Amino acid sequence: MVEILVTIENEKYEKPFISLLQELKYISSFSKAKGNKKKLKPLTNEDWIKPGRPATEEEIYQMLEKAEQGPSFTLEEAKAETLKYLNELRAANL
Repeated sequence: MVEILVTIENEKYEKPFISLLQELKYISSFSKAKGNKKKLKPLTNEDWIKPGRPATEEEIYQMLEKAEQGPSFTLEEAKAETLKYLNELRAANL
């Protein structure tokens, strides 16, 4: 479980934000804090990549670029690696 504290500077955005939270299926609960003025570290770009949130188009392109720069395999190498991995899984499940 992860707890996140959000600060909304303008009160007119409170109700729309709460409506958004109510629509998100992966949020189990939320509540309004009273008087908590503790300073928190702002989220970084990497903090926004969380399960349950669809990636933006820019994030998809960034992931594709990273994948293209990674190791590549021929079809035969990929088959061999996949079969090796599957055999290891089968052996571990015996």
